Amino acid sequence: GEIPEPLENSPFEFEIKVKRTLQGWGGTEVYTSSLVSKEQVASDWSLKLKNPLGSDSEYLRLSLAPSLIDAASKNKREEDPMHLFEMSKVYLPIRGNLPEEKMMLAGVFANQSFEDTKGVIEALLESLGIEATFAQEDSRWFLPHHRLVVKSGKLELGQFGVLKKEGLIYYEFGVEDVRSVSKPLTTYIPTPKYPSQVEDISLVLKSRTLLGEIIKSMETA
Repeated sequence: GEIPEPLENSPFEFEIKVKRTLQGWGGTEVYTSSLVSKEQVASDWSLKLKNPLGSDSEYLRLSLAPSLIDAASKNKREEDPMHLFEMSKVYLPIRGNLPEEKMMLAGVFANQSFEDTKGVIEALLESLGIEATFAQEDSRWFLPHHRLVVKSGKLELGQFGVLKKEGLIYYEFGVEDVRSVSKPLTTYIPTPKYPSQVEDISLVLKSRTLLGEIIKSMETA
């Protein structure tokens, strides 16, 4: 038969690009089981198997976080910077129907600073041609004032922050949400004709002033 035409805008190509990008920055891809224990779902809103093989594989997972945290804890003696990530599905229950199988990208950092790890997330989004904003919003799973919601326009792409458990830095994104706003081709910006003028500005700010708001105000001034 004839050789089929390649799929246009294939999700597989996008997923491979994201994985290779993270691997190029020192990330290690892991594969964990979709079946987890009751303690790892931490919710009554989850799907339980009628015939599980054991107590550690009774439920379909709602998040990649427990599996990644467990993988990091098994390597906690590692003193060098560590970045584990996984791209896999979670299973969100729908009443009276089959669950939604949502592809997610998630990862954990250990032995690294918040600034360095946030730089990896920003660089990943930039490489995908996504103009994203970070907004600080608290959550019970993260340290106070250490969780950022990542948005593109009004669309929420994911989150990033420092977990209360073991102080790991965690991020997660909906893969299809990220793919929907990704721009594979970027606009060419010509080299300036004249040398830039650089000025130093010193600012005196009150404590707990969010840096992102200051940068946004300066860029829109």
